[in-house]
Amino acid sequence: MPDNPRLLPAWELLGTTRQEYAQAKPWTATRMSRAAYETHILDMPHEQLAEFRLVNHAERLVRAVFQVGG
Repeated sequence: MPDNPRLLPAWELLGTTRQEYAQAKPWTATRMSRAAYETHILDMPHEQLAEFRLVNHAERLVRAVFQVGG
């Protein structure tokens, strides 16, 4: 992760692709605007972002292994 995470888009910080991020619309679950949600993500500690990426990667592996849609 770069020293300044604000240089990366929110979907990269969360460990997802741009398309997956746009389809999932994670800001809707928080009832925030997309801009507010992304500002919040950019202000998170590196450790929290690393955990999000790890969970996202694990979910991708499970979907690939079991060929689960979604």
